[in-house]
Amino acid sequence: MNSIKVKDILSTKVFQNSDLIANPISINNDVEAVTIMDLPSIYNWVRTNELLIIGFFMETHVNVKFLKKLKENKIAGIISKKKFKEHLSQDSIRYLLDQNIPIIFIDNQYPWSEVISSIQNKISIIQIEKYKQNHEFHQTLIHYLYKNKSINNLCDSTQYVSDLTIAILDDEGNLKDYSSNFNWLQLGSLKEYIQESTIPIGIDIDGFKVYGNVFNQKHDEKTNYFFVFPFYSNFKNKNYVLLKSNSNARIIDPFSISKLITISSIYSLKQVINHEIESGQLHYRNIILEDLLNLSSVSNSKKREYELMLGERLHEFYDLLLIFIPSSSDKNISMNHYDKLINTKKTIQSIVKTNLIFFKNNYWLVLIPNNSEYSYNSAKNIFNHFKFSNILIGISEAKRIDDLKLAYNEALSALKHLEYSKSSSTNRIQKYNDLGIVKLFSNNFGQINNLLIDEMLKSYIYPLKNYDNTNNGSLLLSLEKYIDNNFSILETSKQLYIHKNTLRARLSKIENILQVNLNDSNSLLNIMLAIQIVRSSLNKKSDLK
Repeated sequence: MNSIKVKDILSTKVFQNSDLIANPISINNDVEAVTIMDLPSIYNWVRTNELLIIGFFMETHVNVKFLKKLKENKIAGIISKKKFKEHLSQDSIRYLLDQNIPIIFIDNQYPWSEVISSIQNKISIIQIEKYKQNHEFHQTLIHYLYKNKSINNLCDSTQYVSDLTIAILDDEGNLKDYSSNFNWLQLGSLKEYIQESTIPIGIDIDGFKVYGNVFNQKHDEKTNYFFVFPFYSNFKNKNYVLLKSNSNARIIDPFSISKLITISSIYSLKQVINHEIESGQLHYRNIILEDLLNLSSVSNSKKREYELMLGERLHEFYDLLLIFIPSSSDKNISMNHYDKLINTKKTIQSIVKTNLIFFKNNYWLVLIPNNSEYSYNSAKNIFNHFKFSNILIGISEAKRIDDLKLAYNEALSALKHLEYSKSSSTNRIQKYNDLGIVKLFSNNFGQINNLLIDEMLKSYIYPLKNYDNTNNGSLLLSLEKYIDNNFSILETSKQLYIHKNTLRARLSKIENILQVNLNDSNSLLNIMLAIQIVRSSLNKKSDLK
């Protein structure tokens, strides 16, 4: 597609001494061709982005009504000679400025053939330069990627060798790669913008329309415009290049589109390579995982090294999902079992939208950037997909990237608790954070110390329950309220609707029955733990009723 701007032709010899009636917007109109007005009804024939040369018809036909018909065809502008300038009315001038239609009056001595030749030569020169720049972009980008021996950080590489500020999104609108010269996170959720990628955003160098989306957002008193360019990878997954525009234009020029096509092709190649690495090197990834689990600290250079090996940027905090799927735990490693592992990994990856998935000790391990709600929802989606295979999922608390071993142990404890407690078919996801007091009474294998629980209940709970049952009393309730109110006699007596002295008498009675001193911190701690056992599900494991 041949296209230049009106302002580009003003530097040519024919137009150097011309008189210009235009505004900053109209001189940036695209020019694709030039034609001469040779009949009064030229508005029926003139095309979009054409410059219209008008001679003697300036005297007889150029008025606001005529200009309105030209506007409907979205012409690039008008060229005439200075001797016809006097025939242009003030109303017509105001209309031209208001509708962003520039008009150029050249010196009278130039024939129209020279004007047309000058414009066509300018178009050719600029197009050749753009083709050259486009070729240099491709060569420079490929050389840069080859030199750095990496296709990660593709967007930064693109920004380094060109003026394009871009990001790459997956089909859920998640950022997969982005140039670091713009704060992409401030855009928030991008899913709504990619779902409507159906409007023309430009024309490629072969003249075919390219469809996508355009949107804008205001940050720090500045409005930024963005183009959404969709493309399909080799796995038939839809991805998107997000281009930050340097202006408020609603279309992308053909050569920028060519660059976006190159970028999308390289990214698709990157996905193929990553797929081959993942499908052929599960063992290699497990070596990386073991290294991550044994980290005590991580430098920026070490973090970058992990990013290159894993093909994904690393965040500071992660939730760790540990997943047991019986079909993945076959100890006889056959080709069929291997294929099942690859397919299971792909399925999990399609749900959680991350590349940080590992297989360790018959468990799938997934790292999700710190977002407890998203992590739990991801766990539910994984469960729903594999629910007929007795799946179990444990979720850690958020941990730093250099504290993943603790996250792994937390998720394992949560999963083992599900396994030990023989949870129902609908309750097979356990957050470590929700275990509460269970954490104090279970080991790393999720096994609960029932002997200790029984001892706590026998010592601090059942003596009071037996007394209350025999004497229709409220000692256990009074003790719970006393602890809940931070040992306040006044607040507890108010809640129980009794006198302060009555409460003191009950507390004294409790001390006598339990043979404890409520002013002793060790005794109080044991009593508080015993009450928490009663309130949790742990007492269900006890032999005492």
